Amino acid sequence: MMTTIIHLLWIILPIAGTFLFYKFKPKTYESLLLHKKEARELAVQFIKRYSGIDVSDWDFYAMYWYDRNTVNMLHHLGLLSKVRHILYHWGLVESWRIRFVRENRSVIIGINSNGEITFYTANLSKKEMAKHKGAFSSPEQLKKELAVSDNGLWAASQFTGAGRKEEDLENIETYWYIAESQPVRMKITVEIHNGQIFYIGSEQEILTEDIETAVKKEQMESTLNMTGVLASCLAVIAAIIILINLRQNAGITASILLGAVLFFCNIITIKEDIQLSIVNTYDSRLSIKTVYALGILSAILAGLATGFVVYICSLAGHSLSNVLQIAFFDNAVWQFFVGLSVGIGCLGFFQQFFHGWKRKIGCEFLPSCPIVPFTCQALHLNKD
Repeated sequence: MMTTIIHLLWIILPIAGTFLFYKFKPKTYESLLLHKKEARELAVQFIKRYSGIDVSDWDFYAMYWYDRNTVNMLHHLGLLSKVRHILYHWGLVESWRIRFVRENRSVIIGINSNGEITFYTANLSKKEMAKHKGAFSSPEQLKKELAVSDNGLWAASQFTGAGRKEEDLENIETYWYIAESQPVRMKITVEIHNGQIFYIGSEQEILTEDIETAVKKEQMESTLNMTGVLASCLAVIAAIIILINLRQNAGITASILLGAVLFFCNIITIKEDIQLSIVNTYDSRLSIKTVYALGILSAILAGLATGFVVYICSLAGHSLSNVLQIAFFDNAVWQFFVGLSVGIGCLGFFQQFFHGWKRKIGCEFLPSCPIVPFTCQALHLNKD
């Protein structure tokens, strides 16, 4: 009778957890991110029009981008939902970062979901760009041409001034714009040489008196994130001490399999990691082949490190259970079912807990928790 009740509890637990998770799960928003091909075509057209370079046959790398610093700060201030539409229209979320590479030349461009250019850096020779005549005659005309939407970044921005500087015996014009919508302000800089754009950049500010509170919360989050590394080191040290004292290697096959799984989980992300490195930190002094080689080597080393932690800790746990005569893998199917039930049940109950806590404290701040990862929330940001 008791066994039957326990079995029923393990069945009811995941059902209840699933129900609670779907009832209290965080609100999600439909992604309106441009298709990669469409973003690429817009980038090619912009570069050809404003820099005079045809990059349609250059190597092409793209990644999803959002301004993590600004989004994280707004998250800690509890203002994320309030200004979500601003982040969307200004390209601080739901944006592409695209880099075109050819030999020792590269161009990186940012495109938001409205199809507007929000970031641009051209690593091109000015002699090469000088072959093309500028496509605009004034800062206001440039702003109108770049404004694709009435509620986008360039429509919200105001021209605040212009300057001129000399670089490599060439005069470079600089236009400054500013877009402001409480509590976010964006300062935009556009640099032009002979009528060709070779730089568009921005600097974001959050206009609030509570910025110190957000900084403290951000520092606390960074500190808590380091606990994972510290815990892994302590776990490995404890596992090695256990293995030295036990002097046996029980369950080595299972430990190798677990470590191999973690190793291959790191390996399968190599392509995305390399593209991320090229888009963000490409250096013309390194060839693409060198970047790929370094990316593969880094992924292998990271996979080996993660796999080793899992291997040594699982080996120690299996050996310890063998010495203490604790049942381990004696009924693998039932153990797997129980573990799955506990996991799904915890997912639902903790989701309910954080939902109630959020309503009680009246803000969006949640601690760093693997159940409600901040990254997933940021990827779902869009407009109301």
